[in-house]
This record gives sequence, structure tokens and C-alpha cells, in this order.
Amino acid sequence: MSLRDEGTMNFWLNHEHKDWTTNSSGYNFGMVRHKDILAEATKHPDKTVEVKLIRPFYEVSTFRQPIPPCDERGLSVVITWKSMEAKLYLNGQLMETKAPE
Repeated sequence: MSLRDEGTMNFWLNHEHKDWTTNSSGYNFGMVRHKDILAEATKHPDKTVEVKLIRPFYEVSTFRQPIPPCDERGLSVVITWKSMEAKLYLNGQLMETKAPE
């Protein structure tokens, strides 16, 4: 099985603004890349985080969830995928499961 078919990506989101998870500002955290897999993260003014998983052949899964309470480390983001299903975990909790769009 290849990375395209199954894998995990994890990273932390944090910002110099201590209240970034609860304020009404938007932040673009950019992209994280591992081989042919990309993840993009954005915090929206409505206090949600959008995480986009982009796999080869333009298989895209977009998640948007309220930001859970965070500590000084920030927000832990984990995305797992297997075949056509991707899962988003925020601070260790499964938030959403979906197929590519």
C-alpha cells in the first residue's frame, strides 16, 4: 500500500497572538507537505479551523470545525486517511470523517 492510499499527517498550529483561538481574526497557517501529500490550515474569524488534505490526483478533503480549547502548545492537528476516507482529529478527538470532494 502506498502513502497515497494510507497515511497520517500531524502538526501543531499556534500563533504569536495568545488569544488566536478565541479572537475574531483570521489566520492563514500555510501548508505542510510530506512527499506528494499536502495539508493547508486556516483559522476563520468565526473561531473555526479549516484543514484541507490534498492527495495525488487532486483528491481533496476539506474539514471545518470549531476550535476546541487549547493550551499554550496550540492546536494539535492529525489527519489520517485510508483509501477514500479521511479523518480529522483536533487535540486528540475525532472531529470529522469524509471522502474526497
